[in-house]
Amino acid sequence: MVSDFPDRPPPPRSLVARLGSWIEWVGLARVLAAAVVVLAVVAGAYWLVKPPPVTTESKLPYAPSAGASTTTAAATAAS
Repeated sequence: MVSDFPDRPPPPRSLVARLGSWIEWVGLARVLAAAVVVLAVVAGAYWLVKPPPVTTESKLPYAPSAGASTTTAAATAAS
């Protein structure tokens, strides 16, 4: 007697078994090459967006403006 129901699916496989079959299908060399490429892209992206180092010029003090005077001596009028 043939059943009208389809066959039952196999039980779920463990994560390690699924990962092992995936690596076997793709290839270990390709997985490692992809990991190296991803690390290189992330390092390059970080290098592009990191803030630049502080320049020497930005650490120098500012000079007073040309119109400002630092002396406070009062001018005396000659009579």
